[in-house]
Parts: sequence; C-alpha cells; structure tokens
Amino acid sequence: MQLLEILKTLLEKFPGNILDLYCELLFFTLLLRAVNDDNTNCRVMVQKVMAALVFSPKVNQAKIKTLLGTVLKMGSL
Repeated sequence: MQLLEILKTLLEKFPGNILDLYCELLFFTLLLRAVNDDNTNCRVMVQKVMAALVFSPKVNQAKIKTLLGTVLKMGSL
C-alpha cells in the first residue's frame, strides 16, 4: 500500500515526457493488479493511482484514449 502511495506521488511530480513514455506500462501493470489483488484496500489504492495517471494533465490525452479503447476492446472479448 505504501508503495502505491509513493507511486501516486511520483506520478504527480514526474515531468510529462516521462509519463508519456511509461504510461502504457504503468497503466496495464496497475490494471492487472486491480483485477487480481484480493485485498479490497489495495484495489482501491490501485484505482486511485490509475485515476491519477489517466486524469493527469501532463499525459498526452491521445495516449489515454488509446489505453481506454484497448481496455474496452478487452472487455468485449
């Protein structure tokens, strides 16, 4: 849980070019944790970190739309 809090803080402080570079990796890694973790508190914190990433004004919104589109396609499988 503390690591997730640190990650959320880092996402808020990283420059936009770094977030753009790693947003896909972070997003899908967090998504897997959100889906597979048994601890409700951990899932909630993961969702907060994902929201910080998705709603960050530093991240290219075209990348976010692509990520969310991929998730929607995965859900229809």
